[in-house]
Amino acid sequence: MVESKASLKKEIERMQKQLEALTTKLDSLATVSEVDRVRTFVGGFDEKIGGGIPQGHVVLLAGPSGTMKSSFALNVLSRNAQEGVSSAYLALEETKGSLMKTVSELGLELEEESIVDIGEMRRVEETAKEAGDWFEIMIKFLTKKKTSIVVLDSLDAVLSFTNHNFPRDAISGFFHSLRELGLTSLIVSEAEGPAKFLHHEDRLADGVITLGYDLSNKKGTKMMIHCTKMRHTKHSMDYYHLNFDKGEFFISQIKD
Repeated sequence: MVESKASLKKEIERMQKQLEALTTKLDSLATVSEVDRVRTFVGGFDEKIGGGIPQGHVVLLAGPSGTMKSSFALNVLSRNAQEGVSSAYLALEETKGSLMKTVSELGLELEEESIVDIGEMRRVEETAKEAGDWFEIMIKFLTKKKTSIVVLDSLDAVLSFTNHNFPRDAISGFFHSLRELGLTSLIVSEAEGPAKFLHHEDRLADGVITLGYDLSNKKGTKMMIHCTKMRHTKHSMDYYHLNFDKGEFFISQIKD
């Protein structure tokens, strides 16, 4: 009789745990469904940011050189393109040929027309001098392009050859225009942390995803990813290893 009661108690506890897990999952799905999301298609990461990036958000993709920011962005565009979502990659430093080579090396597929080599215009000095406000030029282009997801690579490049007396105001206006167009935007930045956003663009953006290096790993340097900020999202504040294998990005826990 005692054993039966103990078994019954264990069974009830097991069922309660299952119910709690199911309730948590349903609550999570309800939260995600409130806002349409653009998935990053990085295994395990979308679940950490409520299902993906909220549509229409302007998100900084920040980190030092060599942290696969461009590869991350190309992965987002390629995977969403396979779902029928239109996109544009505005390249200001790397050439279209170089980016298409990266696409191939990653095992991705992306229409060449999706990559716009704005840097080519910059390299023509006369055009660059007469171009005027590059933020306005890009907004005019995107208005005609009628796309859903846009990557700007990079914000630092625009600021380096655009003369603004008040760069923070210019960035704020640009982000506002992207939102008005309903674009989900990934803005690549070389900033390595909150203190490195010289114009406080992290405060102006709706989200910040940071890529970096884990130098403490005994097996060698590994990549890290962290969602620093994502408005309208209950997201994890933890750091994760960012891995790439067999054509797929995915995260894993950082072990102590």
